[in-house]
Amino acid sequence: MAGKYVVLEGMDNSGKTTQARLLAQALPALEFVVEPTKNTPIGNLIRQGLVRHELPIKIEGMRDAFLFFADRMGLHEHIRQQLAAGRHCLTDRTYHSTICYEGAMGVDIQFLANTADYLIKNGYLCKPDLVIILDISPEEFLRRNEAKPGDKFHAMEFQRKVRENYLALAGLLPHEKITVVNGAQSIEKVHADILSLVHSTIGS
Repeated sequence: MAGKYVVLEGMDNSGKTTQARLLAQALPALEFVVEPTKNTPIGNLIRQGLVRHELPIKIEGMRDAFLFFADRMGLHEHIRQQLAAGRHCLTDRTYHSTICYEGAMGVDIQFLANTADYLIKNGYLCKPDLVIILDISPEEFLRRNEAKPGDKFHAMEFQRKVRENYLALAGLLPHEKITVVNGAQSIEKVHADILSLVHSTIGS
């Protein structure tokens, strides 16, 4: 029997990394596959682009979108192999972030959603069995971000657009199981909500 693929998504400071770690600890059968954008050639190009702001933001968004899609194809090939072997996989972010963040940079989100759908249907990306969006308000984002360095991606107005895009995902990707969890709750309550959803998906 094929494994299940679970994704945690959401805007910055929504608690994804903490919840992914707690989920991986609670369910050892769930392999936590880290996004590869730190240690791959394409990932390095992405990071160089994210720190240099030489182009209009909309052009940077289109460039970054295709780099992120390309970068994730290698990760998803690994995930595909794990799922075929009956293992469950978890990632903290995937192509939904590309739709929402690059969409907030001015790229048409329907175009990005259609691109992701094409890549899935043609075997370049894996469709998750469950996508959990940790939702927080822009005001909660700002409160959690007070002690952190900021850039254009951490401006509240930008994060407001990102949040709007996340909340629109279910309509953009109607063939996917996308669930929103209130990320402003306590860490323990968010973990309990996520654990219940994952249990119902992987069947254990």
